[in-house]
Amino acid sequence: MYDLRVFKCFLHYYLRVNTEEKVFKGGFCRKDMTKIQYGVRKAEHVEQLPEIDLYFTPHLGGVLVSARFGPKWYNKNTEAMEKHYKNSLDFPNITFRPATTAESISIASYDFENLAKPEIFDSGWIQAGRIVLDSKGVYANPLTAIKQEGVDEAELKRLLGKAKKVNGVWLGDNDFAFTEYGFKEGVQTAREFAEGRLARTLTHTQGKVSSDLLNIAQTYNDGNGNSVKVRYFDKTNKPVSRVVVLGFLGGLLLVDGGNLNDLIVGGYASGVFDEKAA
Repeated sequence: MYDLRVFKCFLHYYLRVNTEEKVFKGGFCRKDMTKIQYGVRKAEHVEQLPEIDLYFTPHLGGVLVSARFGPKWYNKNTEAMEKHYKNSLDFPNITFRPATTAESISIASYDFENLAKPEIFDSGWIQAGRIVLDSKGVYANPLTAIKQEGVDEAELKRLLGKAKKVNGVWLGDNDFAFTEYGFKEGVQTAREFAEGRLARTLTHTQGKVSSDLLNIAQTYNDGNGNSVKVRYFDKTNKPVSRVVVLGFLGGLLLVDGGNLNDLIVGGYASGVFDEKAA
């Protein structure tokens, strides 16, 4: 019997032979059949997509599908996220977007002592995401305001204007958050930090405690009852873009807000599966 697909292609060709368009969309017959040469076509090498491990993390009642990139500078890690990868038959061709600070911390917090702590925190850094510092406070994830040439102050003001104040921090769309200066810096206990405005800003928390950062911080202790050191969230004369990083230093969880895009070598960043690009 004749292959039905072949018959379909010839039928399409016969019906459209007098038209200018002779490109077929059905089956495998994609060219004018009169141009196909009979014989053997040698197999060609088809480049395979690189393989990548995926992490499935509970987040806001759903599931975050993510991958880890690094250890490289943050800009290099985010560039790598834009490439295409494969994981399995369920994820044969996937790409990623940079995780927000809230997403990065949520991913790190899940099963922290068995995953992120030994794999990253014990010897390196996690690049949680982008923040902006200015004379008023700390903005987490003001992504549409961060341009290649600098921070768009008008866009920053617009994002803040749309946010709502909840328990002392302003929360907006897409994990945007803002808190004024005056939060506690330096060495502190895990609960002091998790209940503070900075922690709740970074994790976009509506409640009075960031459970994800409490889960991470309480695994550290410097022997004096302290678990966290916060540094370099300093006032600036004009808005500046930074990458907030978390790591291990002297028995403490270090939360550092003073890093430019390319000044942390050996850092890891989480990329979230980009469904829009799939």
